[in-house]
Amino acid sequence: MRGIWGLVAVVLALTAGCSTTEGTPVGSNKAELSKPVEVRLVVETTPPDIKLRDNAGEEYALGPVELRLERFKRAYIEYDKQGASGWLVHLELPDDLTGKLSELTQANVAKRMALIVDNLVVFAAQINGPIPGGKIQIQHRFTQQQAKDLLDSIGGER
Repeated sequence: MRGIWGLVAVVLALTAGCSTTEGTPVGSNKAELSKPVEVRLVVETTPPDIKLRDNAGEEYALGPVELRLERFKRAYIEYDKQGASGWLVHLELPDDLTGKLSELTQANVAKRMALIVDNLVVFAAQINGPIPGGKIQIQHRFTQQQAKDLLDSIGGER
């Protein structure tokens, strides 16, 4: 992948009590998204279900919608104190979607998953492992502003 999101990785969130450098979570508990987020797998098949681009102009061949997210239990950013790799983006799905995400990620480890808002690929990342608890952690050595921008692109802090 050529775009900035090429190195973004979706990994199981293993941390509890996530916080910023000051120890205060950045985010709230609002539930509804202003625009739904589609989850699709990046595919190599021809023809794909759809082709969409990201902000950098990179085109992605995508399969069908696997999940449609209209709310998050929580969405926030935090500084990675353990790995010192910059800022992280955390997305916590509501309980009714955690099983579907777990099944999707279990069956597609090492494949890429994309989040789409308004027919724009917000990011596409490799699935590093199953995500059984509905807690997605996105890491990419983000600056604080880059992490906020990504979170804003999927509906902002919750």
